[in-house]
Amino acid sequence: MLDKIKLYLHYMRVNIAAEVEYRYSFALGILSTLIENLAGVFLIWVLFTQVQTINGWTFAELLLLGSVATLSFSGWAVLCGGVHTLERRIRNGAFDKLLVRPLNSLFQISADHLDSDDIGSLLGGFAKLGIAMVLLGIHPSLFDIALFIVMVVSGIVILLSLVTIAASVAFWTTKSNAMVWMTMRMMAFSEYPLEIFNTGLVFILTFVLPFGFMSYYPAEVFITKGMYREYMILGPVMAAVFFAIAYGVWKLGIRNYASTGS
Repeated sequence: MLDKIKLYLHYMRVNIAAEVEYRYSFALGILSTLIENLAGVFLIWVLFTQVQTINGWTFAELLLLGSVATLSFSGWAVLCGGVHTLERRIRNGAFDKLLVRPLNSLFQISADHLDSDDIGSLLGGFAKLGIAMVLLGIHPSLFDIALFIVMVVSGIVILLSLVTIAASVAFWTTKSNAMVWMTMRMMAFSEYPLEIFNTGLVFILTFVLPFGFMSYYPAEVFITKGMYREYMILGPVMAAVFFAIAYGVWKLGIRNYASTGS
């Protein structure tokens, strides 16, 4: 396990070094995405100049919810977002290189990607979280912070699992980008409180396509007002279940994979 962590950190150092090689582009990518995230805060504030609450949720509470969604998505993109490049690697033959190395192919492809925009988005998520917590007067305990980290990590693992399942379609068809981007676009559901959806959609967003664990349930660690808060503790369980499913699909895809010969 320690060797895997060291190897993962090596991947991250290599990825960062590759990005920093074009230092101005690297800095501009981070800055532009950070500004974009903070501009989103302003747009939400403009909306709340016309209303006091939206379905009982205040500006600060929705900002907190959005910040957690940003942290989950950008955390996935920074830490293990490389899996979305599977189609390209299969079509240009680069995936074959991963199979001849004595290391898990899902680990390799997940770690072997970094984009400066994602780093800016991650920083923006932390900035929005800080602003929201100040506005709400939240002073979390160490237990709350630990639980929040566990929930966000669970959300990242769930997103990794869903994207892995979508990307694995390429093993059979050599194409999966449409499925991957559709999955990532569905992250939009995580930007809203589950209370605005009907019970059927809440069930889907909790147990079928559990995007609720990427924002709503982690945010409940601090907000403690949601109607469905009792499902919060299922985050790590759902992460484990969906990762097991995703890894099973990945292994099945590997067994059915045939090189494109590119």
